[in-house]
Amino acid sequence: MGEEDQAPSQDEQKELVKILQNKPLILGETWYLVDATWMKSLKLYLGISERPCRNTHFHPGPIDNRNLLNSDNTLKNNLSDGTDYELVPQELWDKLVEWYGMEGNQTPIARRVTQLANNYLIVEVYLVRLRCSTDFSMDPEVIISFSRTTTMKSIDEELRIKFGIAENAETRLWLNPPGVSPELVEMDKSLSEVVVGQEGNCCVIESKKPNSKWSDRDDDFSQKNLSTNDNDLSSYSNAKVSRMTTPYQPGICGLSNLGNTCFMNSVLQCMSNCPPVTEYFLARRHLEELNKVNPLGMRGEIAVAFGNLIGTMWSGNHPHYSPIQFKIQLGKFNPVFSGCQQHDSQELLTFLLDGLHEDLNRIKQKPYTTINDDSDREDKILAQEAWDRHRKRNDSIIVDTFHGLLKSRVVCPDCKKLSVTFDPFCNLSLPLPQKKDRLITITFIPFEGSEQIFKCRISIPRQGTIKDLCFEVAQRTSTEPNSLMVSEISHSHFHQFYSGEDTLDNIHDRDLIYVYEVPALTNAIENKPLLIPVCLWEVNENSERFDNHQLFGIPFFINSPRLPMSENDLRNLLLDKMQRHFNIPALNGCNMMDTDNGSADFVNKTMKDNWFRIYTKNTAARTPPTLIEFKKKRVDLTELFDVDDDEDETYVGRNILLLGFTKELKRDVYIEKSVEYLTDKSYNYRASREMEKITMNDCLNLFTTCEKLGADDAWYCPTCKKHQRATKKFDLWDLPKILIVHLKRFSYTRLLRDKIDAMVDCPLKNLDMSQYLIKRDRPQSVYNLIGVCNHYGGMGGGHYTASCKNKDTGEWYYFDDSNVESISEDRVLTKAAYVLFYMATDPQ
Repeated sequence: MGEEDQAPSQDEQKELVKILQNKPLILGETWYLVDATWMKSLKLYLGISERPCRNTHFHPGPIDNRNLLNSDNTLKNNLSDGTDYELVPQELWDKLVEWYGMEGNQTPIARRVTQLANNYLIVEVYLVRLRCSTDFSMDPEVIISFSRTTTMKSIDEELRIKFGIAENAETRLWLNPPGVSPELVEMDKSLSEVVVGQEGNCCVIESKKPNSKWSDRDDDFSQKNLSTNDNDLSSYSNAKVSRMTTPYQPGICGLSNLGNTCFMNSVLQCMSNCPPVTEYFLARRHLEELNKVNPLGMRGEIAVAFGNLIGTMWSGNHPHYSPIQFKIQLGKFNPVFSGCQQHDSQELLTFLLDGLHEDLNRIKQKPYTTINDDSDREDKILAQEAWDRHRKRNDSIIVDTFHGLLKSRVVCPDCKKLSVTFDPFCNLSLPLPQKKDRLITITFIPFEGSEQIFKCRISIPRQGTIKDLCFEVAQRTSTEPNSLMVSEISHSHFHQFYSGEDTLDNIHDRDLIYVYEVPALTNAIENKPLLIPVCLWEVNENSERFDNHQLFGIPFFINSPRLPMSENDLRNLLLDKMQRHFNIPALNGCNMMDTDNGSADFVNKTMKDNWFRIYTKNTAARTPPTLIEFKKKRVDLTELFDVDDDEDETYVGRNILLLGFTKELKRDVYIEKSVEYLTDKSYNYRASREMEKITMNDCLNLFTTCEKLGADDAWYCPTCKKHQRATKKFDLWDLPKILIVHLKRFSYTRLLRDKIDAMVDCPLKNLDMSQYLIKRDRPQSVYNLIGVCNHYGGMGGGHYTASCKNKDTGEWYYFDDSNVESISEDRVLTKAAYVLFYMATDPQ
């Protein structure tokens, strides 16, 4: 670990981190996993956080990846890039270790950059774990991890050695998934081309002596079509393929996760189960309509890749498949999707629909069209003109299937100018009704050490401030709002303090928020106390080297006078706060602040020599703690902390007091106590937490409600010649054959991103849209659900799955990457429903 004076300044570190974080992937290089919470602390400290705060932030301490590891130091399963960890290149990792060190004896989590296919590089965070055996019963078995780029031939060679198979014996490999017929694999394939995912893969190595025959097996096993060519369209004609002629049900094909690509897989499954689209591609009509000259398209390559994938999924030859070639084409034309980061499935769907449309646009030369601002004419005329203009420039299977028409009505608040426009849409993004309040769990720390700590849930306006939070806490705790201080605690130290003006957007749901009661302030500066932060430190017996993760317990404050004090006085101040969690005999029947009684002797004789030692520490620096030497009779904390005597505010700075305990002493005197929730019958937490049931009609009503535009999206009034906060209203004019409904579960503010996990009651059958259609002569208004894209988890990560209705069997299936299972209708719709696909009962 480098010394403090060897580390660059925070500004220099900030610039270097920003540069190296954006370094491109290079084949063969090493990248490292870093805990996302630690990276968040680093960015706050360096000033590159996405959620700035008025207050300064503490030194992040050494890198700590313990949250990423199991007890045996293996990487936990299902970690998400950007949510649980961040990837940094070797050069940045070396710098971070040099500047901040690494916690304890942790081993760096290093991963290599590999190439799954041409121009497709990923950091291979998870290796593929193969359960390997020589018997199809998988008993006995060994578990071996391989890179996805490993060829099956290389695996065969390793298994021959592992199981002691003779050199002259012939071998072949089978995939042996539970409940599915074994599948013979080709030796020249890579692991990424044949396995279903990182876990649950069973591989059997079968051997035979020279000149002998292979064991008799079901002909379907050995004679199975092993082709993994994307162009499996010939296996599926326009007519339904008989289940007897294919080893698997067409369309029931899982998709391998290529590294955080569940967002893509869920969209592809939903699109695959849109009958008009699937039948179009299976009939190979897309090859006849490719538009390779469209400057807005992708030379037809996205359409070809998608068609090949649909052909494979519906060939009936594959229980699962790796969509690597489609992923390559996707990243080729949109670099946002080129890596292995998680993305929003709705954003991908929008890009895919637009890309397929432009690649298959039957209009080779788009004519120039004009829009007349004539809102006085009938809606029917304006709508028809708008649709005709759209179809003159846009004509494809995507427009035929997914495009509808939306009416927009805007009114200027000053001149009352009315603007009516009709615009095409390919999906409806419906807002969800939200509660105006937000629940925040806080831990309340009374100032008096004899009073107990407790937790409580506070209901607060989402757009509120820390001042509002303090007011609500004061109401619940019978304290004064101006006597409360709010802090985020991390690893038993003060991570940051909030000011009253800070918005609640600064607080994330996972943050540990502590509200401290502090003494009410007086106007006289000479009487203003020093509010000193105090943390508890388990000192390493062999070294007094400090890092944040040696801290324990709940940090607290002492109220110190701005006058020199004796060691006994200081220890008494500390012991008064420590009595909540320490076994302190001197407190029994004694007034700790009365230094004339026996407690002072106890402190002097026992605490001083055998209990804790008192240090000062600058939390913004890497410098070690400084032991306070009580050589003089009294110590002045204003001098130690460099506090200005004329300072008008109570001092809370980056300098803290550290109380050092040996491991043995901590074990003997520290009492770990759970913090209970405040019992208050007047608060119904369950009712506060749970939102009322939301229906699809609620969302549609909110979507079609007149709203006033915000300052950031003001409308330019051609009459007033300036931007105006006009009123705007949407109405549905015409609906498509397949209606895509996007539930806007994610809400965004300047600093906070949040997810609404409420259940939305969406009809599985007979969704009647007629009451929302203002076009009177449109009969197509009843829809049945055919697919759902689900999102589990929070912002920036989580997991995507799909529930889809097979067009041939009429049965519902649940697609979780490569895993597929049949489900009943009552399992289709859950709180995770994010994007819904409805097909009209009378598609035209």
